[in-house]
Amino acid sequence: MDPVFDYWSGVAAFSQTIATIAGVIMNLSLFVCLKLVPLGELKVFVPLIIVHSSIDLTHVFLNAIGVLRAVISNGHLYLILTGALSGASEPWFSVLLSSYFWTILLEAMICTISLFYRFLLVSQGFKPTVFLVGILTFLATLLAMMLGLVYFFALADYGTSDVEGSKASELMQQYPFWRRKAFDYAMVNTTESRVRVFFIVIIAVCLMCYLISTLFALRIRKDIHKKRSAGMQNTATIKVNHAADRLLRINICVPIIFYLIPVLCLFFYAALDLDRPNIGYVISIPYCWMPAAKAVGILLVMPSWRRAARRWLRGESDRSKRGINQRGQTVHPRISHIELSQTSTKEPSTRY
Repeated sequence: MDPVFDYWSGVAAFSQTIATIAGVIMNLSLFVCLKLVPLGELKVFVPLIIVHSSIDLTHVFLNAIGVLRAVISNGHLYLILTGALSGASEPWFSVLLSSYFWTILLEAMICTISLFYRFLLVSQGFKPTVFLVGILTFLATLLAMMLGLVYFFALADYGTSDVEGSKASELMQQYPFWRRKAFDYAMVNTTESRVRVFFIVIIAVCLMCYLISTLFALRIRKDIHKKRSAGMQNTATIKVNHAADRLLRINICVPIIFYLIPVLCLFFYAALDLDRPNIGYVISIPYCWMPAAKAVGILLVMPSWRRAARRWLRGESDRSKRGINQRGQTVHPRISHIELSQTSTKEPSTRY
C-alpha cells in the first residue's frame, strides 16, 4: 500500500468526522444566537446570515453522508463518492455528485448577492426585504445547479470499479485503499477541448462573481468614507459599519480559501495532465471545514454575540438585562441612580 496515499486517506476521514460535528454545532449555534441575542442595528443582515447558514448546513449534510474524492490519472479526472452516497443509482448518483460541484459555484454567487445587499443599504438608502434575498438566492441556486448538471450529464462518463479491465479497476490494483469497497465514479477526459472550455467557464464565473463583489465593496467603502467626512455618521453608525464590513469579509474570504483555491489547484493539475492519486484530499479536507469556519467567523464578528459569549464564559447571569443589580435590588434600566434615590420607596408603583 502506498504509505503517502494511505496517510492522506486517514487524515481526510478523521478531518471529515471532526469537521461535520463542528459544522453542525457552529451553525446551530448561529441560529440560537439569532433567536436569543438581539443584533441591534445589524438585524438587517439577518436574512443573509440565514441564507449562508442554510447553505452551509446543506454542505454539512453532504459531508455526513459522503465525501467527494478525486483522482487524476493519464489525462482522466475520476470523481468518486464514498460513504452512503456511493450506492445511489442513476440518475440520483449524478445529481448527488453534481451537488458538490454546484455548491462551490453557489458560494461565489451568494458572495456577490451579499455585497449587493450591502450596497443597497449604504449607497442607495434602500432596505431590502427577505423576499429580495430569497429571489436572488433562488436564481443563483438555479444557475449553479444548471451548470453543475450540464457537467455531470453531458461531459462525464460513468462506470463502476468492479468491472474487469476498466481504468478504475487498474487504479484499485495500483492503490489498494480503493479495494476495500467497489464504487461508482464519474470520469472526464481532461484532454478534450469541450471539457477544458467548461472548466474555463466555471473558473471565469467564480472569478467574475468575486470581481463584482470587490467592485461593490470598493463603492461601499467610498460612500461610507464620504458620509463620514461630511459628518453624517455618529459613533454608533461607524461601529455598525465596521461590524458589517467584517461580516462580509468573512463571507468573501472563507469560500475563497476553502473552495476556490483548492478547486483551482484541481483544475490546474487536470489541465496539465499530471498524475496525482491523492489530489482529491486537497479538495475534500478544506471543503469539509468550510461550513464550520464560516460559522465561527460570523459568531466572532458580531459585537453583541461576543459580549454575550464573554458574559457566559465569565459565568455572569442576565441580571442586568432583567433589571437586578448585584445586591438583588430591582432597578429599572431607563431610570438613573439619581432618579432612584429621589423616588419614594413607599409607593413602588410610581417608580415605573
